[in-house]
Amino acid sequence: MSWNGTMLAAALLIAPGLLAQTPTLDQIVSNVVAHQDQADKLRAKYAYTQQFRVRALRGNGKFSREEYCVYNVAPTEEATQKKLVQFQGRYQDKGRIVEYSKPGQDNPDRKMDIDAVIMPSLSATV
Repeated sequence: MSWNGTMLAAALLIAPGLLAQTPTLDQIVSNVVAHQDQADKLRAKYAYTQQFRVRALRGNGKFSREEYCVYNVAPTEEATQKKLVQFQGRYQDKGRIVEYSKPGQDNPDRKMDIDAVIMPSLSATV
């Protein structure tokens, strides 16, 4: 048997085993769902600190606003309680960066500050 013939024979012997080990999309998705459910159940048993930053950019890609939040998260009998323990916010106004200390604080120089309305709702969903 030639080298190519040997390789072909080996590939034919190995291929069914490899194909049998490849999970289907449904198996992968159900695995992910099971692990996510398990993680959610475990998370409900432990207190932890959650840190995140939400940043808004203008249509041209320039900085508009950002909020950095730190929450202490703890399970209760009925739900999970999140307490904001640290907050830093800033937005750009007329070329300067303005810092603020309250989530969703409006820019007083704007009639309608859409970012100030949207940012707290984005933070609440994390």
